[in-house]
Amino acid sequence: MNRSFLKWQGGKGTVIDEIKKHLPTGKRLIEPFVGAGNVFINTDYNEYILNDINPDLMGAYYYLKLNHISFMQRLAQLFIEGADQTGYLSSRKIFNSGRRCGKNFERAVLFVYLNRHCFNGVCRYNQQGDFNVPFGDSKKAYFPDSEMLSFAEKLTNASLCSTDFEEVIAIAKNGDVIYCDPPYLPASKTASFTTYHTKPFTTEDHQRLNAALIAAAERGASVVLSNSNTTETREIYPDFIFFEIDARRSSAAKAGSRKSVKELIGVLPRPHAVLLDQAGDRMI
Repeated sequence: MNRSFLKWQGGKGTVIDEIKKHLPTGKRLIEPFVGAGNVFINTDYNEYILNDINPDLMGAYYYLKLNHISFMQRLAQLFIEGADQTGYLSSRKIFNSGRRCGKNFERAVLFVYLNRHCFNGVCRYNQQGDFNVPFGDSKKAYFPDSEMLSFAEKLTNASLCSTDFEEVIAIAKNGDVIYCDPPYLPASKTASFTTYHTKPFTTEDHQRLNAALIAAAERGASVVLSNSNTTETREIYPDFIFFEIDARRSSAAKAGSRKSVKELIGVLPRPHAVLLDQAGDRMI
């Protein structure tokens, strides 16, 4: 299995083999919620469209693709200069002070530095858009050089965007494959990580996603979805065929308290094509 160069809550590295069982062949894979890109880096489609609403994440991918050597060299400097909590907090302050400046190289590198040094790879912003995850208290953060090289090489076949998921799904056409990993519906009243960048991902958003995926399937796209193993998931996505899998949760502070939970992989059956024979009779 190939690994992403990012740490990511909800990343699909531990369940990639289960996901791949349900991904059909096709020329192009579209990921409206790409996250750390574990599905992207472990599949072999000719083309990819990668999207995430988080512009910092997509900025990192953009500059890694543009010039991976410069990107990795600058990141290595930050690892040396900001190896402790003081350096981390200083870098986080610089990152937050530039949040309104848009996409730029230094901010993209800082994002990856923060990701590798923050607590458990959590990507969290407050309502003002400030990255507010504490230092991870790691003795020495791992520098993912080989992972970045592999990722950068594969990005040559990818188109990148940062927009609402509906806009990306609307691109899908006959023969495309869509894999969706949206924020999960809460499995309990205390469940977290259901946000969509800086705001909640609501039930209405899930309903909107379901409608967009059904429309894509009607255009001939294949659709696969991941989400929590809840009654609400099945109710909001009633046309999907769901398969239960075991997934390892890793948001707990102590590794010993991390455990496997049941999650769902959903496959949306493509509508039967209606054809006409020479006599004009319908054929399914």
